[in-house]
Amino acid sequence: APPPHGGFHIVQDLNSDRPVPGTSYQNFANCLDEAFAFAAKTLKDRQDAHADDPTGFTDWVHGQDAVFANCNGSGDKMPADAPAVAPAWLKQDRAYQQAAAKFYQTDYDGAIARLKTIAADTTSLWHQIATLVEARAMIRRATIGQITDLPPAAVAAPDAPYSEDRAKAQRAYADLVKQKEPERLAEARDALKAILADPTMQPYQADAAGLLDFVNLRVDLSTQAGDLVTRLTAPDRAQSPGVFKQALIHLRSYLYPPDSANA
Repeated sequence: APPPHGGFHIVQDLNSDRPVPGTSYQNFANCLDEAFAFAAKTLKDRQDAHADDPTGFTDWVHGQDAVFANCNGSGDKMPADAPAVAPAWLKQDRAYQQAAAKFYQTDYDGAIARLKTIAADTTSLWHQIATLVEARAMIRRATIGQITDLPPAAVAAPDAPYSEDRAKAQRAYADLVKQKEPERLAEARDALKAILADPTMQPYQADAAGLLDFVNLRVDLSTQAGDLVTRLTAPDRAQSPGVFKQALIHLRSYLYPPDSANA
């Protein structure tokens, strides 16, 4: 039987791998496990807080369904604008859902623009996390690329035969992404440092620090590797749960580079 909240549920076996823009055979993990867990928690929070507004809650569910429809790139979908008469909480949630949809569509420019607007709205429950996700979108844009930069000639239909012209367009796009990567990573690094310097962002600073490690490994490999070794071996090294483990993960990615990078 379908769940009572309109059919939305966290699908554990959802294929969330999306093709890397401009490639024919390479995928990346687009919607991470944490996103589904966070959505499930938000679902419960909204269900508890707005039990007297079933219409608004159902609209929220449909919006979240649309967000996750973008995970694997099989059919991108944008959550509809909240109705003009919708309560403020739904309009603010919908703004974040639409930013998330842009993020998963690999339209990182579009996501960043929406997240900046959300971050500036201090009445929104999402204004702080939007700042962190904006930095994540900057990292994705640097490592994955921006979908609107992709030339139509680089896009292959499913099961399309090999085309030299398409391969040439894909190589040109890959070169463009690589060319823009240093500047885009530097922008992400500055955004993450700003989060770490802002006392009001304390709830998100641990996540920002981990992302900064990720960026620094790509901006200055040898220096960051040395910093990680020092952090792991120092007598007063951080004992916070997950911090030591994450440093090991980042160091391993330096020693054994992955085929592709996600944040």
